[in-house]
Amino acid sequence: KGGVKYIADSRLDNLKKIRMSGYDKELMLLRMPMKSEFEEVVDIADMSLNSELDTIKELSDIAKYRNKLHKIILMIDLGELREGILIKDLKDYVKQILELDGIEFLGIGTNLACFSGVLPTYKNMKELVDLKYELEDFFNIKIPIVSGVNPFIFTSCLPRANIALLIIPLLTNFGILPKASLPNLPLGIEGFSFNSII
Repeated sequence: KGGVKYIADSRLDNLKKIRMSGYDKELMLLRMPMKSEFEEVVDIADMSLNSELDTIKELSDIAKYRNKLHKIILMIDLGELREGILIKDLKDYVKQILELDGIEFLGIGTNLACFSGVLPTYKNMKELVDLKYELEDFFNIKIPIVSGVNPFIFTSCLPRANIALLIIPLLTNFGILPKASLPNLPLGIEGFSFNSII
């Protein structure tokens, strides 16, 4: 009723509970699947974050066997050194992913402001979006998701007018944090409505 297209969580048990509650829309595993979870991930989650071809191929085999389609967001490293493939390997990875049955290439993403302290900037966010357009042109595909957002994108590191232009759709991952650790978010952006339950 509220227009939610899918729910994402990093805990597979939580996704399982959401599914058992009767929720019938898509669920996303907001991290890389562990090898011991592959079958459950395909059974419970409609999509997941990935950066290992071997993992994606195993998910493909399981999805084919179960006559299902599992969607993936391919993570790219933009300097954080936490997760993701190198840009030089991107086209080769995407080529192989597009050839897999049971797998849908849903988008690309990156993880910043986490392990090494590399913050989102206009430069690295533009680089991520440019990669989306480059892949779309090269493979003649549409990439619906570009994910690179966390609370730091609302701070002064990026011009506020560029937020919507850089990341479409805007995927904001707020963890459960002490109030003092949350940035002072300038959410009064003209033309945007922000509604949240805290």
